[in-house]
Amino acid sequence: MFMQSSFTLLLSLLVLIGCASAVEITVKVDELGLQFNPQNLTANKGDTIKWAMVHGKHIIQQSDSAGSCSNSTQANALSSGIIEEGSQYIYTITQDSGKIYYFCAYSSHCLLGEFGEISIGVGPSTVTDDAGTTNNSSAPHSGSDSLKGTAKAGIGISAVMATVIAIGILLIG
Repeated sequence: MFMQSSFTLLLSLLVLIGCASAVEITVKVDELGLQFNPQNLTANKGDTIKWAMVHGKHIIQQSDSAGSCSNSTQANALSSGIIEEGSQYIYTITQDSGKIYYFCAYSSHCLLGEFGEISIGVGPSTVTDDAGTTNNSSAPHSGSDSLKGTAKAGIGISAVMATVIAIGILLIG
């Protein structure tokens, strides 16, 4: 019984660690002209990228190479459709490593320099604070949900509950 309870506790702690490490990264679109801010970022599996439209209309579209303004040939490439000013497009990283190249497919935005790159699994996730300062950190950050850059990581209620339940099972068993 002790072995089963220990396994349950270990499994719950792994879930907790997994939930605590996911980061939300905000990319501001057209804040300082036709560009993404940050243009290049680092993310890990499970992180969420949120493109926040500061000005105008945009289309976030995946490409197959850096700086390319051509649609990706991948069947499941990210593609937002037209996003209006004040709206956002959210994408969760599902791959363990590699790169995702993206650009704005609206009008001639890409040709004017609106493209970016996400490097996956090469280090800590890029986080941008409310002042717009970009750094690489895996530490939790509490930001706002405004269009200013935010990155959030934290322990969700479900992870806390799973840990409490596991401890309870351990104590009862």
